[in-house]
Amino acid sequence: MSKPNPYPPRPAAALMALAVGVLPCLAHGATDFETESRMKALETLVQELRQEVHDLRSRLGETGPAKGEAASSAGQGTAEAVAPAKAVAPAPVAAPTAAQADKAVRDVQFEVRQTDRKVSALESKVTNEMPTARLANGLIIDDPLGRWSLRATARMEFDYRDYGNNGVNADTFSVRRARTGLGLTLGKMFTVYVEAEHSSGSGTQAGTSAKGGLHQAYIDFTPAASAKLRVGQFKPQFGLENTMSTWQHDFQERSLASNLVSSTQNNVLFDRGVMLYGAPKKGIDYGISITNGTGTGLDEYQRASAEASSHSKDLTARLTANIAELAGLSDWVLHVGASYKSGDQANYCPPTGTISATNPCGFRASSATTESRSLTFFNPRPFNAQGSTTAASSVQRQIRGLEAAIAWRNVKFQAEGLEASYAGELIGGGGFDRKIEAGYFALNWLATGEMFADAYKSGHFGRIRPNDEFGTGPGTGWGALEAGLRFSYWDAHEFQPGPATDVTGVDGTNSASPAVTQSANKANAWTVALKWMPTAYTAYMVNVVRTNFGNPVIANGRTLENENAVLMRAQFDFF
Repeated sequence: MSKPNPYPPRPAAALMALAVGVLPCLAHGATDFETESRMKALETLVQELRQEVHDLRSRLGETGPAKGEAASSAGQGTAEAVAPAKAVAPAPVAAPTAAQADKAVRDVQFEVRQTDRKVSALESKVTNEMPTARLANGLIIDDPLGRWSLRATARMEFDYRDYGNNGVNADTFSVRRARTGLGLTLGKMFTVYVEAEHSSGSGTQAGTSAKGGLHQAYIDFTPAASAKLRVGQFKPQFGLENTMSTWQHDFQERSLASNLVSSTQNNVLFDRGVMLYGAPKKGIDYGISITNGTGTGLDEYQRASAEASSHSKDLTARLTANIAELAGLSDWVLHVGASYKSGDQANYCPPTGTISATNPCGFRASSATTESRSLTFFNPRPFNAQGSTTAASSVQRQIRGLEAAIAWRNVKFQAEGLEASYAGELIGGGGFDRKIEAGYFALNWLATGEMFADAYKSGHFGRIRPNDEFGTGPGTGWGALEAGLRFSYWDAHEFQPGPATDVTGVDGTNSASPAVTQSANKANAWTVALKWMPTAYTAYMVNVVRTNFGNPVIANGRTLENENAVLMRAQFDFF
């Protein structure tokens, strides 16, 4: 009978199962249930290997003292202990020599070290394969190997607006915005992001229901910081105020000037198309977009041949520079920029049928709503009318803008000036070229000492992070507090009141709620703002807005020469 091995090798089945079954699944991805099951199996295998180390160390302790005859006795005893029970007693076995015992000790020591290394490697693998979560521009879940990252976003603004019982507007609570989004980045170069708007009534003036829908949906290809490509429905870069996210604005609402790209009648703040953007040099940023020019959720109109033939796209371009960043002035922002938007807009009007928001008649210039969102005080008529034989077949829209911001430490001055022109050639001769000018000046102060330069990135201002976030525990504070003053203006005096049959660009009325039967083509507004940011992702605001109309506005049968409003907001976002 062969001599039994007093130090048999440990089985490697656990390691084989790990190599063949568990680790490949971790490497290539699995469902949550599968991943959890395999991770549990992996932990079980680690425990088994730990037990194996323990057993090996025990055997090493038994073998370690073996020298000469003592080793012989120990070796014989071990062999007898592990030998299977048999009916016939085993033949006598010669005791191992001292050299054989020493070799056995070295073998066991080597096996212990190898198993220790395997346990450490497996524990490291468990740690490295677990995704990590962090809160940045959304809730980010990162693959530790950098193969992918998942981004979940949510944001909400809840408002209260008080108009001082002016007889035109009802004081109201409002869900201004409520959005959720999900994005996935693969290989740090390809990103898809989709965001939905869930609020109702936010796009109307007085509570009539507005359906939520798709807000953003785009794919990014970012091979380099200097050249990134975005396709889908997104915000083309135009102007400082409009390029910034509303969640990081110093004031509760954008200025009167933003109506040129985000009015209720002609909203192209978001559009569908393609955009090339990036930073060719630190402190220099650009964005160039080609879009439909029809706005959110709309493809090109094609109700008739004349409309389908007018397929010109909007070209939008913006170039900015932060001179302070170029000069290495870390406490400063010296921002300058210019924007341009141009495109031919179809001016088709259905010859018969009911005119509505989904079946519009002709193209029109941007309308204007107050900063308090109370009423649309400027209501240009379309450049077409049912039955017209002279209306221009298309309208050339151009919008130009200059922007500047100077910030030193916790004080910032920001201003923009915009001009829009609408030109067309009438059938049979003649034409029109109407202009609208708008802009604002704003001064802001972070009373708690945060620096605006820390929030500036990619050609605009972003999230303010309080020096001491609000809390009750040690190391917390009161958050960040900001105060602001803004003056904005709107001047569309070239659009004089006129009848619906005039197709050259005139001011008209608005049948929406509240109904405006006499509009104003000029207005200005003063806004005083206070904003408390307990954390980087929460804010509470109070704005007091005084709007002065260029001529009396008649709405809901009441005449208004000016309007006073108090606006309040609570917002939360991780975006």
